[in-house]
Formats: sequence, C-alpha cells, structure tokens
Amino acid sequence: MASFKLPCPSCENPVPIKDEKLVGTKVECPKCKYRFKVEAPARDAKDADAAGKGKDKGKDKKKAVAASSGKKKKSSKKAVAIVVGLLAVGVLGVVGFAMMGGDDKPKGGGFVPGPVNTGPVANNDGTNPDGTNPDGTNPDGTDPLAKKDDEKDKEKPKDKTPPAVPSALASEQETTNLFPNETVSLFRFDIDAIRRTPVSVLFDRTALDLFRRSFGIDPDNVAVYYHAIVGEKREPFGVIRLRTPVHENAVLSAMGRVGEPKEIKKRKLYVFKSNPFTTAVSSAFHFDALFGDLYVKVPAGPVPASQEPRVIGVSLYDTQHILVGDHSQLQAFLAGLDGKGLPKLLSGTGNPPAGVTLADKPVYLSIDPKLKRALQDVGSEMTTVPPVVFAEKVIQGFYDPKLLKPDLQSVSAVLDPVLSRMQYLSAALYTLSTGQLTAKARMQMTSNTAAFESVRDQLVPALTLAAWGVSDFLNTPVLFRNHTTAGGMPPMGGDPNNPGAIDPMAMPMIMPMGMPGGGEDPGGEQPLTPNKPKGPQLSYIDLGLTDQVITLNVDWHWSSEVYRNKIEPRIIGIANTIKGKMAVFATDQENHVLAGALPRITANDGAFPRGTADRRLADASRRGLRYPPQTRVSFFAELLPFLGRDNLTRGINRDAAWYDDVNLPAAEAWVPELLVPDYPQSAWRATSPLVADGRVMGGTNYVGIAGVGLDSPRFDPKNPAYATKVGITGYDWGSKPEEVKDGLSNTIYLMQTPPGLSQPWIAGGGATIRGLNEAEPMRGFTHTIGTPNGKPGTYALMGDGSVRFVPANINPKVLLAMGTRAGMEDLADLNTAAPRVDPPKKKPEPKPEPAPVDTVFSGAVEVAPAPREKK
Repeated sequence: MASFKLPCPSCENPVPIKDEKLVGTKVECPKCKYRFKVEAPARDAKDADAAGKGKDKGKDKKKAVAASSGKKKKSSKKAVAIVVGLLAVGVLGVVGFAMMGGDDKPKGGGFVPGPVNTGPVANNDGTNPDGTNPDGTNPDGTDPLAKKDDEKDKEKPKDKTPPAVPSALASEQETTNLFPNETVSLFRFDIDAIRRTPVSVLFDRTALDLFRRSFGIDPDNVAVYYHAIVGEKREPFGVIRLRTPVHENAVLSAMGRVGEPKEIKKRKLYVFKSNPFTTAVSSAFHFDALFGDLYVKVPAGPVPASQEPRVIGVSLYDTQHILVGDHSQLQAFLAGLDGKGLPKLLSGTGNPPAGVTLADKPVYLSIDPKLKRALQDVGSEMTTVPPVVFAEKVIQGFYDPKLLKPDLQSVSAVLDPVLSRMQYLSAALYTLSTGQLTAKARMQMTSNTAAFESVRDQLVPALTLAAWGVSDFLNTPVLFRNHTTAGGMPPMGGDPNNPGAIDPMAMPMIMPMGMPGGGEDPGGEQPLTPNKPKGPQLSYIDLGLTDQVITLNVDWHWSSEVYRNKIEPRIIGIANTIKGKMAVFATDQENHVLAGALPRITANDGAFPRGTADRRLADASRRGLRYPPQTRVSFFAELLPFLGRDNLTRGINRDAAWYDDVNLPAAEAWVPELLVPDYPQSAWRATSPLVADGRVMGGTNYVGIAGVGLDSPRFDPKNPAYATKVGITGYDWGSKPEEVKDGLSNTIYLMQTPPGLSQPWIAGGGATIRGLNEAEPMRGFTHTIGTPNGKPGTYALMGDGSVRFVPANINPKVLLAMGTRAGMEDLADLNTAAPRVDPPKKKPEPKPEPAPVDTVFSGAVEVAPAPREKK
C-alpha cells in the first residue's frame, strides 16, 4: 500500500495519503479542515512530499508578510494619505488608463455596438457560454486552454507530422511613428518592466485570460502598449506591439468577434461586435472610475461627450502591430497613410523639408514636436526607456481642480493656478520596487514668468509641506531641495540678505536634475541607473526650473516594514478595486444570475447554508464561548461554487476569522454577481476597521433576510416563540426547503441594499444578514437606481430563484410576511404587491466571421467583400 502526500487546495499543507485506495475519495486537511477529493499523484511520493514542503514554505512566507500588513498604523496626516493614495492610483492607472475608452463617459456595459456582451458569466448557471467558469477555469478547476490543447493533441495522428506553417515576417516599421498628427496625449507601457513591479498584481490569471479570449493573442507576446488620445473629442487610439510576428488569420480566427472588414489602403479595418476586455478596461480605467471619488462633480471637459455608444475598431497593421480604438479615428488614420504606410510626419532627421521640425532621432515623428520634446525630456528616447512614460497637451478645464471635494480644496489651491498656466505635462516612472520609487514630472508653462510665479507661489510652499508629510508617512527623512531661486530658502546657513547665495557646505546636495538622486539626464544615451550613495539612502523631492519648464523629481526609499504595513496594502487595495471594476464591467450582470444559484445550492446540498460559518473553537481562552458572528465567514462563501467561482471558495478557511491573513486575499476579491452594475462604483468596494488601513475588500449589494425583527438573525428557529418570525437564514442556522412552509416562491432569501453601505461580502454578521424592521420594513432598502421607471423600492430574490420588485409603498404586513418562512400568512395578492421580474431574453451570441486567407501582410491583401447593410 504505497503512501504519498498531496497539497491541500485550501492551505497547501501537505496532507499524507496513507493508501492509494483513497484515490477518488474525500479526505480532510488536518491543518485547515478543508475536505477535498484525492487525486492520483503525478509523481512519486518523495517528489510530492518535496513539492508540498516547498509550497508550505512559500505559504508561510506569504502569511508572515500578510501578518505584518495586518498591523494597523494610521497616519495622522490625511493630506499625506491622499497624496500617497493618488500616487498608487496613478501608478496603477497608467497601466491601462483610458485604454480603448478615451475620456468619453462610459455608457452602460460598454462602448461596442451589436449584441450586448454578457461577459464571463453569461448563463444563469454561473458559467460562460462555453461552460467554463468566470475565472477562466473549467468547473473542475482545470485550464480550458490546456484541455483544448490536450484534446487537439489526442486528435492528431501520431504517425504524421503536421504541415509546417511558414513563419510570419518581422515588421520593419518604427512603432512610435504610427500615431495620428492630432494626438494630444500619449502613454507608453513596457509590459515586461511593469510586470516586474509590485503592480504586477494587476496581471493575474483572470485578467490575462480575459485579454486572451478578447483579442486572440497570448498576453506574453505583448511587448509594449502605446495609448494615444486624439483630438478635442479625446478619441482613443491604441497600438499593441507584439514581441514575435503573427499571421493575420491566426489572430482573427482566435479573436472571432469581429464583423466583416473594410479595406483601406491595403489594410483591413474590423468592427468589434463585442469585446469584454475592451469594455472592462475602458470603463475601469476611465477618468471617472479612477478619480471620480475625489470630485464633487467630475469635470465634463471642453467638448461634451457623445451620447452614442462608441464603436470600437481593430486593424492588424502588420505582423507585429495591432491598432485598436475608436473606429472612425482608425478609419481616418488608415486613409491618410502614404505609400510607405506612414502618416504625415511632423518631425524629421537629417535635412527635413520646410515646415518639418528637425529631430535628433527618428522616433515619435508623427506627433506634435512639442509633445515629442515633452516625452524626450522624461526619457522616451533613451536606450533603456522607463517602464511608464506619459505626455499630454493640457486642455484647460479638463481636470478643473476647483471641482474637487471640500476636504481637498487645499490641494485645489495649489493645482488650479499651476494647471491654468500649463501647456504640456509629461512624466515617467523609473523605479517602483518594494523599497524605492523614482519618478520625474515635467511641466512646460505658458511663459517664463508663469513658470517662475508657479514655483514661487504654489510649488515651493506645497512641496515643503509635502516633504514633511511624506517623511512622516514613510518613517524616513524626505528632503525637499529647491534648485531654483524662486521662493528658495537660504540653504544650510546661507546669507539671508542674498537668497540666491549658496553655502559651500550645501554644495554636495545640489545634483543633476535628470534622474532623481543624481544619475543620467533622461535625454542622454546611457541606461537609467540611480546613484548608489554610501551609507543610509536618503529620500528627496527635487524642484528645478529652466526658462518656462519646471521639473519635479522624487526619489523615495522606505523600509520593508513600511512597505508591508503602509504601501503594499494600498497597492493591493487599489489593484483589487481596478480588477473588481473590470470584472463588473466585463459582464452584463442581472440579479437573476445570483438568484439562479439558489435552487442549485438546495438541489446539491439539500438546504440553504447557515448565515455564518460554523467556526470551530480553537482558542482555549474563550472557555467554550462561540466566536461572534461578525468575525465569521459569511454564507456567500457557500454560494461561490454555484456562481462558477470554485477557485475563490477554495481559498477560504471557514475556521478562521474572515479578516485573518489566510482569508484576506479572498476578501479582497470582487464577486460581480453580488454587485449591482448600475450603482456608483464606490458601492462595489468595502472597508473595515478590522483590517489594515488602506486595504479594500469586495463589497456586496445584497444581504440575507433573517426574518421579522432587528434581532431575528440571532433567533433560534427551534424556539416556538420565534417559529413564525424567522426567515430562511440566520447567524447560526439555515433552512431546508421543506421548512419553508410559506413556499419558496413567497419567501425572501436576499434583498438588494442601496449604495452607501460598506458591506464586505465575506464578512459575517450585520454586513450580510439583516432582519426586517417591524415598524418600517423597507427602512434601509429603498432606492431608485435601476428600478422600473425610477420608482422607489428594491429587488427581492426569492427562495425559488425568482426575482420580485418590492415598491417602497408596499403594505408593511405583506413585506413582513414575505420575510418569514413559516408565518402562514395569506399572500394571494403577492404578484400585485410585489410583481415578479422575468429575466431578460438572452441575446444571440454573434457568430464569428470566416477567417480570411492569410496574407502574411505581404502587401497583396485580398479585396474584402462589400460590407453588408444593416437591416
């Protein structure tokens, strides 16, 4: 009887399997008590044991880090927390800011025409149309892509070699010369470099699989992404630079969801019929989504946003360049290409013709030369380009700091005078690691005087205060060094009567203004490498001024403890917020998807789950007292498998507090089915004083109904005094279908709550279980968002999986009767009092067009058939 070990799917603890006969049966992990099915070992027992120990060691390390992050140390400087939060938002946001969405206001579920994309969870059983789970896996947890590959391998004849596919020819085009002349903003993202930073948490399996399914491209083949914002209407124009050449038909056949092409200058322009990744990213990284919480009213910009849904186009320019963005913009761009496939060049090298600006290097030649210079000054033309580079022609009124919330008006007082006199803004992220941040910003003002006054009146006072606040936040000295004479204090004992004088003792502090902390000027040729000073590493904020150009450099260092306790929680929190928004925007969720899980769980388990996990007593000091409900894992963890989210539920330890380190990764994940897409995005996340400051959990817009009375979650259903008052679930009990004597179709299981409540979906207690107020049962439930014709009320998800609209003026006695499982009230007129809401008719999935014959972009592109007219 050979023995072996298997890692527990929940905690990865190696579990000893004493007999091979146990394969196919369920065993319990002795560490976390999770029961899982025993699979046959893939290798011998020694290898399995070694792998288990290795994983356990890695898990312990992660737990140690998470334990440190759980220590709460609140900063007393709100402005500093805001600044650091903004930095984190900025670093994460630029990874996909406005990607394929420009700055038009998001509309509904997306910007694409044709049938509405239902996203990862399209079926009422919680699965994708192809049967896979929303997280990209099969219901059994395996990788569908790998499975398909295995099936294909099985189908291949073993004794035949498949015909060789000729390699696609590499592109000879310079990527940076493929932007429209009217580009007003340009981002460059080095994907590999970004994935080596702490923000790599954005590139999880779900996001990568969403990209793969949407574009038909392996995410690992994306080397650089450029995003341009074009013209006054700020239309999106993206360029994906692939690492290796690809065949056109291979991409299009995998992409699938495109309409018939229109040929323009020997290149084909397609229309996306639906694209979940485009919809998700364009909405999640929209200005409203990233910064809306900072504004009383989000600035509208100089040009009103179009009220029509945006049409997204895609064109495979050549074997290594894919253009994606506003369809009309792509059409105009392709139509304007010359015989070499280039747009009109505004800059040139050597001896450019009249009217064309002389450039040092043949890059970024098609954009405004001043925008090109703004990019160059922060490092875009270096041999080693920074991971993130950005430049923008400032449109007055677009950011409008005066509209910031009242508690940010001190920030507005600094930003408004500076932005109002700014022409070009550029920035670059050089380093972001677990111990350092280096970055540079460049501001070109309208005149030398405007630059001088902005430095003297706004930036010097503000940065002096900022250095003090950041020092407090990072627990390390941060020096503000004013390298200008505008508003400069006498450095280190200089002559007070001569503000421009420099004390010789202060000379070592004056450094080149290129790289923060010294080093190469970003306009130079050498790879960017910060100086390594001897002794303790100091942190700086450097301000410089040359004519009408202001430069701001930061070089901040921090300890591992500060990173764990202050910085990492914020990065993770913001990253999970962005990924959560992407998950919601990538779907077209209806409350029927969540309701559809209810009959499946009763059919599988024979009962509705208890409202909180039955947490085993492991703390002897509690002397047998049960853990409070608010510390336990909520019943939503039991619903996850029936929503197709098996991977998430396997990461939950029900014997630990929901906010323990082992459960925080799951708590920070967002579950789109528990959220209302029509709500403000702030309603989709939740915070709690029980977790480290800065960490953000996924929220829920639904709660379980325990019965009649605010204390009903604590009632004992076996007590005759409460038998007619309890609902389907409470803190310590659930219900079997036969116990719901009023009928599952007449009894509420979940009710939708209005926005404005912080409710982590994983938290037990009042966050997820409520009782109805006997005097005013609709109190705390009424809203008008997404209700029929804006009528006040809410939605109730009944025990049988049906959905009803509960109007605010419903007879209280009727609603109270709906909240009990065995009240035996007369609900004959229920359809009138709370009408049923039928699920929307499922719209047909667009059929992919036949893949065109591959041309390997040889220039001899076949003529596309005439587009069909819309009927």
